[in-house]
Amino acid sequence: DALEVLARVPDGALSFLYLLHPDPWPKARHAKRRMMNDGPLEMFAAKLKVGGEFRFGTDHPVYLRHALMVMQRHTEQFDWLCDSPADFQKRPGGWPETRYEAKARKLGHEVWYFRYRRK
Repeated sequence: DALEVLARVPDGALSFLYLLHPDPWPKARHAKRRMMNDGPLEMFAAKLKVGGEFRFGTDHPVYLRHALMVMQRHTEQFDWLCDSPADFQKRPGGWPETRYEAKARKLGHEVWYFRYRRK
């Protein structure tokens, strides 16, 4: 379990934390299993150093809406690094392409990239 591994990392030790194309658990009753939820976000914030970046990518529109809703509850911990739609429609530098992203692109799915800075 990724959260068990992350729990072993000292607080404030990470400069970057990536969550790339996690399982969307698309059914509403399964939403509690998503990585983009309050508990994991609290841990992400704790593990990132001030100024560190949390990067999240998805091609799933339902997961996207859920993630944005969750991040709105964490504005005291994170700043959204976005000035225009181009900021979340193009893959930023230093962002690895996963096989899930490549598959999504091959299927013609739109992919969204979000960057947040730890306050």
